[in-house]
Amino acid sequence: MTDAPTIRAFSANEWRVYRDLRLRALADSPDAFGSTLAAETGRLDAEWARHLASSVDSPLNLPLVAEVRGEPIGLAWAELIRPILTWRLSIRCGSLRAIAVWVQGKCS
Repeated sequence: MTDAPTIRAFSANEWRVYRDLRLRALADSPDAFGSTLAAETGRLDAEWARHLASSVDSPLNLPLVAEVRGEPIGLAWAELIRPILTWRLSIRCGSLRAIAVWVQGKCS
C-alpha cells in the first residue's frame, strides 16, 4: 500500500528543501524549465533563502511542496496573474498560473 502525497505551502525557513527539489527537478527534466542546472547550482545560499522568503511573504506567489510520509518528493510554484483588489484594499484570487511543477519519478 502506498501513502498518498500531501501538498502544502513552503515556509520561508525551508529554502534548503526548495533548493534541493529545484536542483533535482532541473537534473531530471532540464527541458521543462526556463533555467538550467548550471545556472541554479551557482546560486549562493543567501539567494535561495531570499528568493523563497520573499515569495512566501508575497500575496502573488504560492510555492508548494509535495511530501510522502514527511519526505519531500516534488514542488509546484503558482503565481497570481489577475489579482482583484477589493474595496477593503485586500487582494483576492483572480487567476493562477503554474510556473513550475515537478514530482520525482518513483515514490517508495
